Amino acid sequence: MAVGLDIAVVTKALAPLVVQLAKGAGTSVGNTLKKWEAATFAKRLAKKLSVADKIKTIWAPDKETSLLSIYYPSKIVFDSKKTSVDSLADLPPGNLVIEGIVGHGKSMLLRYLYLQELSGKGSGKLPIFIELRTLTEKRDLDTHIRDALERMEISVNEEVYDYLLRSGKLVLLLDGFDELDETLIPSTIYRVERLIETYEELQIIVTSRPSSEIKKSRLMNSVNLLGLEKSDYGSFLAKLGVSSAKALEITEAIRKSPSDVSNLITTPLMMTLLVMVYETEHEIPSELPEFFEKLFVTMFSRHDRQKAGFNRKHHSGLSERKLQHFFELFCFITIRYRYGRSLTSEQFGMAFDRACQHTTQGSCDLENFKKDIVQVACLMISEGYDLTTFLHKSIAEYFAAAFVARSTDEFAEKFYAAAVGNYDLWNAVLTFLEKIDSFRYAKYYGLVALSSFVSEMGLEEGAVTPISSWVTYFIRTQPSFGITYAESGAKSDRHHSNSSLDFIPSKFGTYNQNDVSFGGQLHSRLVDAIIQGVTEDLPATFKQEELIESRPLFIEDFDDPNSYKISLASAVQEYGTKGLQGKLLQFESKIWSEIRAFEELVAQEEGKNSILSDGLM
Repeated sequence: MAVGLDIAVVTKALAPLVVQLAKGAGTSVGNTLKKWEAATFAKRLAKKLSVADKIKTIWAPDKETSLLSIYYPSKIVFDSKKTSVDSLADLPPGNLVIEGIVGHGKSMLLRYLYLQELSGKGSGKLPIFIELRTLTEKRDLDTHIRDALERMEISVNEEVYDYLLRSGKLVLLLDGFDELDETLIPSTIYRVERLIETYEELQIIVTSRPSSEIKKSRLMNSVNLLGLEKSDYGSFLAKLGVSSAKALEITEAIRKSPSDVSNLITTPLMMTLLVMVYETEHEIPSELPEFFEKLFVTMFSRHDRQKAGFNRKHHSGLSERKLQHFFELFCFITIRYRYGRSLTSEQFGMAFDRACQHTTQGSCDLENFKKDIVQVACLMISEGYDLTTFLHKSIAEYFAAAFVARSTDEFAEKFYAAAVGNYDLWNAVLTFLEKIDSFRYAKYYGLVALSSFVSEMGLEEGAVTPISSWVTYFIRTQPSFGITYAESGAKSDRHHSNSSLDFIPSKFGTYNQNDVSFGGQLHSRLVDAIIQGVTEDLPATFKQEELIESRPLFIEDFDDPNSYKISLASAVQEYGTKGLQGKLLQFESKIWSEIRAFEELVAQEEGKNSILSDGLM
């Protein structure tokens, strides 16, 4: 029997939940939810929600697949403990940010948890699944929540909305915080925090790549997704439908492959891509750049590899190699102009036109190029009337990196110089370039960013930089930075009704990475060090009366009702710097070790050039 979401099982799981919600409501809300008590409602709702089980994957992009049939259990680490996640009950309690790198399966995990809730195998709540990349200025988080409820045949007014969020029977599953439009990040974090504070029984789970802004909210705890381990290979490959004999062959090939390649196999995405390349090439490429080089060819040829003598015609008229190079440029442009993962027809056309202006690969027609990428290679898919979407966000990032890696030294130097001050835009591309263009990455990006910071701070290797220098620098570049304390939502003494609520650190900021000149990644790490250090030095909790009595040390945060903010300067002066000094010492030590590693790499590569001038040639 095929594995998938069983409508009967979902109906059985939802029936008591929707009846309980309807009966637990007051008169006016109850009348709105009365249709939920109808015998047929749970089944209708189950059919509507079950579409979430149908997905398209990079393994089989031309057909819908049941997620439940291919899902391989994710593992998380929390408080140094590893846990396999099969439902929300396996996660730590409370509101969480689930972090994972590209291809870790964050979206698959969240959708799987959604399906488990529907099947009655979770926490017994009604799940609301929202892709954060779909938020806009006009359609914010609350609008998407209301839309999800209305798709459940609920007429949502303020009273109904408030009741459902307060019921303790809803869980919000927010996917892809890193894909949220950057202009919407502050308002979305603010709204998530207000939902947590207003509705104590509401649970919110967010997925994101590491170091996202939502992680800095003290109202959310973070857990990390673990990658695939060698012991997972066989079972994971079985989920892909690979035979036991073939799985053993692939596992052995990985074991014998160079470390640069085998070390990539830490995520489901990379394992899947590697298997696709292996099935075409019958070997694992010996070098990392070769792996990425063959990936494009694999995506084009995989439909035809069992058809002897058949070569699929490219609609664009370009050769496979020229089409690949054009696609790399196209991907670079989509990132350069911040088009995101999903492109409108207008954006696709603009990216295509810009690519045509900067290519020597030959000309082709826009629609024919789109057919090659969507219908033949399946690297992008058509969604609805006006959107063309990269099958995975990392596809654009991989090939944009390949474009830079293939470019001239002159272009690469200019690109890396621009990226030093624009890390937020290029961070994922830079991650891949560190592996596939390591020499130029080290020379033009790593050393430049680090040297700029060392010079600006006046750091000296072997010397401990005074804490006052760090604080002065940070306050100068981030004058609005401070620590905000907000209600924890739990009384410290439950036995006394008059006991006041504890106030705990809820957020840090405001800070702006564009105010610094040494690269966003380094700045983000400095911010983390500052936050960790100051958190150690400041009291973990305050009573509200203590905060009020401490004015002007603490002032009301007008952007955050019923909360109090202390500046970094005041925090350091009042509570000392013991924790801060320790974290900054670690940060500074890491800078010097990275500089030495980059210098060694550059020296090795440039040393090879001396062969041409030592009389041997």
